[in-house]
Amino acid sequence: MKQLKHFALTVLVALVGNISAFAADFEVNGIYYNVISYEKMTCKVTYDAANKYSGVAVIPSSVTHSEKRYSVTEIGYGAFDGCKGLTSVTIPNSVTIIGGEAFRYCSGLTSVTIPNSVTEIGERAFYSCSGLTSVTIGNSVTTIKLAAFSGCSGLTSVTIPNSVTKIEDVAFRDCSGLTSVTIGNSVKTIGSTAFSGCSGLTSVTIGNSVTKIGDSAFFGCSGLKVIISLNAAPPSIWSTTFRDVSKNECVVKVPTESVGAYKAANYWKDFWNIVALDASNITSVEAKKAVVINLNGKCLQISGTEQGEIVQLYSANGMLLNSTKAADGDTTIPYTLKKGETYIIKYGDKSIKYQY
Repeated sequence: MKQLKHFALTVLVALVGNISAFAADFEVNGIYYNVISYEKMTCKVTYDAANKYSGVAVIPSSVTHSEKRYSVTEIGYGAFDGCKGLTSVTIPNSVTIIGGEAFRYCSGLTSVTIPNSVTEIGERAFYSCSGLTSVTIGNSVTTIKLAAFSGCSGLTSVTIPNSVTKIEDVAFRDCSGLTSVTIGNSVKTIGSTAFSGCSGLTSVTIGNSVTKIGDSAFFGCSGLKVIISLNAAPPSIWSTTFRDVSKNECVVKVPTESVGAYKAANYWKDFWNIVALDASNITSVEAKKAVVINLNGKCLQISGTEQGEIVQLYSANGMLLNSTKAADGDTTIPYTLKKGETYIIKYGDKSIKYQY
């Protein structure tokens, strides 16, 4: 009997512990918060079991409670977990961390913009947000963590910013609506099964710093037709990295001087069509269709772009140097320019020539 009482007490303590982990310190305008630091006056958005979030959630950069003003710096673990009625969320520039499972199973969420202040997106943060069609990842995020966007079957395209250095395992698995992926030039590793099950994927651009692509990273991407790899040295891959990708139909485009290296590299050599990157799809060069501004020789700013279109930077001899997804109006494409060199910029159906 004593043992049974002790067991019951242990279970009760565990339950109370779990409840207190999600218990809010205070509520303001329908959003619940926990204090992170009384000294720094910071707080985070938290989960409230009795009140599921729904509709539009606008998270403020700061809140006032008991005559004290707190800066909102985090969206806590599981804060919006399972809130299927949530349709929109606004994340302020004060937030630096989006916690694990923060928006898991928010199937009604259609779009999200992660501001440039955010440095960390937690594991399974947007797991199975099946209604999510677009996501903008801010340029301070350094790691896309485990299963962060896995199961977001409504996503059609994603651009990984140049701040990201690692895409962890399962990050975008089963995002079956994805048709194109652009991986920034700072990413060094792509984890196992990171894009597996992305059956709608037709093209992927892999940045010039990627050295390792994990086991089954693109397993099940049977629709993949074009792989652009910008690294002059073939990244290390597994026999299963591109399993189910047709090796005789998919075209692998690599830097001109690296065609031979890819054709000799383990598992890359299984592809029948490894060709040099070129600008053959640029049919005309128009010098006055846009304004190009050089920003300290490290990037170019192009005006006249439209939201979502792909902007590509080529060398004069047709080698693809970098690409990015355009913003509405002005778009910046990073690249360290060389004095006297001529470049070709392609976006939409327009192409322009620029000499530095």
